[in-house]
Amino acid sequence: MHSVVLVMDYDPDFIGGAQTAFVQQAHAFLDAGVKVSVIIPPGRECAENIRALGGNVRLLSPTVTIPGLRFPVVRNTAAVRAILRAEFAAAECDAVIVHSEFGLAAASAAVALERGIPLLQVVHTFFWRAQPTPRFVAAAAERGYHWLTGVPIPQIELAANPLSSALRRMTLALALVADGVLSPSAHQAALLRRAGAQRVHVVSNAMRHTVVPSVPRDSTFGARPLRLVWIGRCSPEKRLEIAVDAVLALTRELGPNRVMLDIVGSGPTIARVLREELDRSSIRAHGHLAWPEAQEVLWQADALVLTSVGFDNQPMVALEAFRLGKPIVVSDPVIAGEFGRAAILAPTIDAVGLCSALHKLVVEPERLRDAAAASASAAEEASPARHVERISAIVRAFRAQRAVE
Repeated sequence: MHSVVLVMDYDPDFIGGAQTAFVQQAHAFLDAGVKVSVIIPPGRECAENIRALGGNVRLLSPTVTIPGLRFPVVRNTAAVRAILRAEFAAAECDAVIVHSEFGLAAASAAVALERGIPLLQVVHTFFWRAQPTPRFVAAAAERGYHWLTGVPIPQIELAANPLSSALRRMTLALALVADGVLSPSAHQAALLRRAGAQRVHVVSNAMRHTVVPSVPRDSTFGARPLRLVWIGRCSPEKRLEIAVDAVLALTRELGPNRVMLDIVGSGPTIARVLREELDRSSIRAHGHLAWPEAQEVLWQADALVLTSVGFDNQPMVALEAFRLGKPIVVSDPVIAGEFGRAAILAPTIDAVGLCSALHKLVVEPERLRDAAAASASAAEEASPARHVERISAIVRAFRAQRAVE
């Protein structure tokens, strides 16, 4: 490919998996010599990041920003589509890749299909989870989505919770329009196909080669505590309390100075999990850190801990861990299956199971070393060159098929 347009509805400066994957994909294409044009809501940090590498950035002001959610709403209107036509024409793009399913992505899809440009949708999550809500709230959300995007919503039940099901239908709605759907994980791809999505391709997110932090690392595991790090948004679905409870239980079992958990992140559950009476001798909470600082904490750790179950697609922080030669300890057997020997699976999804897995790492450190050795191949799956190669092949195959139809 010579040129690609990347589109995202989300606040580009909010630290989340979709935003990280979006920027990493832009970097991957730019590193490969592909011209990149990015269309996003206003986000100074993201825009400067991509422009610094030679990418073109067009910022579209939202119609409104939903307070509390940091969600910029761009409606699919004739005026927005006119802007996109001009941007796509100027870019002379070979493909349009959308990383969301709302108004800006829908407008981009309409213009791409109108102009015969291959349209790919990256699905960052098909595992939306909402608080229990009445069915009429979900129906209202779907009406709002249709007003925002103009995209018809398929009538299929995708979750027991009406609002969760509605949110997943919104993702599916755009997937049914796209020429190709990119899923970073095989387990999510299977769910998308089961829901009716066609031409679903498993393509790992990209992660650029990491610059190893300059801070020296003490690698003498055994003569010091097992160092673990938990990085993410402190929200219910991430289950931070499982990691905290497991480390506290292991400390009670083995005594002090045998395990240390660093927590990097902020969010609604942090205050409840790190209650005042908690024994902090084996737990350090850093709060939100800029990524270079978070990376240094990860560099000092022996392993990354992931405690979500049934929620994550392909956690970007896991790819970063693999780039630094770190294995991951996971509660979710599906995620463990995605990463093979680089993942150490807890026997059960609760704190007892995680404590058991961590105990084995303390007394049998060779388990950790074996998993760390396997992280190199897991990192290679996320190499920028492989990412660009896979997407380029998908676009070429689609164009070849279209030529004979």
